[in-house]
Amino acid sequence: LVSATAFHKCAAAEEEVTQTTDTVVRLAELQDFGGFWNMDKKLSELLNLTTGQMSSTRPSEVKDDRMWATALVIAYLQVRMPDRREEWEMMVQKATDWLQMEHNWTDASPLLGDAEKALAKLLPSQ
Repeated sequence: LVSATAFHKCAAAEEEVTQTTDTVVRLAELQDFGGFWNMDKKLSELLNLTTGQMSSTRPSEVKDDRMWATALVIAYLQVRMPDRREEWEMMVQKATDWLQMEHNWTDASPLLGDAEKALAKLLPSQ
């Protein structure tokens, strides 16, 4: 017989995996064909933020909400889901390519660093 405690632990572990999987899948669904994410309610809720929080952390030199939303998603995946890299790395590559091509950058690292810092402040214990 399986104890009730063991059953609940197993069910909780399955639910956690499903939730994480859903996050990656939902991010893939929200990514525009061009490679970016829009700053909207669906995205903010998925990242456990509000659109106001997302906007308020945007660096002043970043004028396009899509750029900042995309940087936040990339940072979120890299920091919060590194163990799922094989599942999201192509999404991130497409997004990084969009950032660099759309804005004539050779390197998006400074923006991604800003996004990681913003997420650390907004989601410190998650």
